[in-house]
Amino acid sequence: MTDDLLAAATQLADVIVVENAALVALDLSAAIAAGAAKQRAAEAFATALRTQTAPIEPSRRQQAEAIGRRLAALARENRRLLERAIAAQTRVIQIIARAGRRELAAKATRYGAYGVPVANLSPRPMAISARA
Repeated sequence: MTDDLLAAATQLADVIVVENAALVALDLSAAIAAGAAKQRAAEAFATALRTQTAPIEPSRRQQAEAIGRRLAALARENRRLLERAIAAQTRVIQIIARAGRRELAAKATRYGAYGVPVANLSPRPMAISARA
């Protein structure tokens, strides 16, 4: 393992630690910023990995295995935390959508198709496309 590859792997791991901390706190702004840094670090790691042509020296094998285990564990945790953040955001969006439907139903003045209340709103925008 070259010094460049080891440095790139360490940098990637450090960035994932920062993103994971932001995700634990549900600080999505910080997580997004860390996500951009993670993308750059992952690209640097992939580049260093592609340029690694020599076999790993026996003296560095343990170091390479340790950083590999660290990256794997951090990636698993990162995935779990990202899925948790996505689920939380989905719940927020669903709450907002339900509130909007209730508001619309409260303003309903008539019933539309299938007996669904329809608010007396101004006409919806319409686009017409004519093809020759």
